[in-house]
Amino acid sequence: LKMDFAFKKIELKELIRCSFSLTKSEFIIIDFLIKNEKEEFSSKEISTNLKLDLSTVQRALKKMHSKELLRRGQKNLSPGGYIYFYQIKNKSEIKKKLGEIINSWAKGVENEIRKW
Repeated sequence: LKMDFAFKKIELKELIRCSFSLTKSEFIIIDFLIKNEKEEFSSKEISTNLKLDLSTVQRALKKMHSKELLRRGQKNLSPGGYIYFYQIKNKSEIKKKLGEIINSWAKGVENEIRKW
């Protein structure tokens, strides 16, 4: 999906990245999780699948979880300790948030045009 503006065509991935303030790596991760929305993955599995540095993946997951884009579950390990598993939140919920952000931008633009 592309939207035409007089100055630039905006792709959906750019709109998602900008709306949620995602880095390139964060978008790659969220795109992977959306495409595999029924599954959950550890940060190590995501790192391996996407060939991204583990620390980059861990930082990205923490940030996206705090933005409420991901679900995080914990599994206890038998020798002790635990591991987190991540899954995309409901895709329709994310679409709704994206729509709200875009509508907010549009209202802001309308207000600025009126003021001008």
